[in-house]
Amino acid sequence: MGAGKARLFDWSSLAGHTVVIVTDDDEPGRRHAMQVHELVEPIACGVAVVVARAGKDAADHIASNLSTSAVEPLDN
Repeated sequence: MGAGKARLFDWSSLAGHTVVIVTDDDEPGRRHAMQVHELVEPIACGVAVVVARAGKDAADHIASNLSTSAVEPLDN
């Protein structure tokens, strides 16, 4: 979808779930992650925003053979 388009998506399938948002490690990615957080938080059981430990995004993190549990909380 791309950064800045979070309001165009139907997030209702996440209702009642715990959601982990992996933000891209740049300003547009962090803004997008916070938009998604704002939209999902009222319907989810819990929401966390995290950053990949390697590279710029979740794909780089996984390509570095890091587990999904090896992410770091976003510093606000």
